[in-house]
Amino acid sequence: MQDFRKCNRKLTIMFKLKYLYRAFRYQFRNDPFEISFIRSILKKGQICADIGAHKGGYLYWMQASVGEAGKVYAFEPQPILFDYLQKVKQNMAWQHVAIDNRAMSNEKGNFDLFIPQHGSKTSPGATLRGEKMEKDMPFLTVKVETLTLDAFFADKDALPDFLKIDVEGNELKVFEGAVGILQKKKPIILFECEQRHLGETPIKHVFSFLEKYSYQGFFIHQNQLKPIANFAVARHQKQGNGKFWEAKDYCNNFIFR
Repeated sequence: MQDFRKCNRKLTIMFKLKYLYRAFRYQFRNDPFEISFIRSILKKGQICADIGAHKGGYLYWMQASVGEAGKVYAFEPQPILFDYLQKVKQNMAWQHVAIDNRAMSNEKGNFDLFIPQHGSKTSPGATLRGEKMEKDMPFLTVKVETLTLDAFFADKDALPDFLKIDVEGNELKVFEGAVGILQKKKPIILFECEQRHLGETPIKHVFSFLEKYSYQGFFIHQNQLKPIANFAVARHQKQGNGKFWEAKDYCNNFIFR
């Protein structure tokens, strides 16, 4: 029994170290500006939502910033990743983090979530917009429940101060389902948005929707914050061969406040 407990503790430590490595990789390599921004604007005791939490790279810094007096609601509809985040919460002993397996949108319902397959049953490219999947790309579909942010927070004690959103083309629907929050609380928003995931909907329609509610927008360009008026799809989201999204000028993260 003692050997079993020792082995279990070792596995727990290894799991936590692996997760922490991912979190610090986001801070120092993947998205240093974004993580720094989150840490600068979130305060102890605040409430925030991580919509499209994936493997929790942002979640770690959000929960650390608001502390145990705050609250983080993390939404991840991919079943395997939802289970993983539940395990993260348990191993990290987070009492101020809630993990939810629903997808946020502009209506309550049940829809197919399309998960691209690249040798894994999970993907950062999972989307509710199956029509925007790349041609001939293998994918897995799972049925997921959707809900609006307004409905989710309707019975909560307070509205969120900050929203982080990564939903692969469903951004506008998430905002449409959060009009009450946008009007009453006006949370700071950090979100990923790419024209290639929006299809025929111009990316500026997403920006103008937020501007209707008195938001001022910026885009992150080479670790600098620049006015949304200077953003141009032809330059800042130019598509091409290979991993064009890793190009120096490619910008897909936006801040509205």
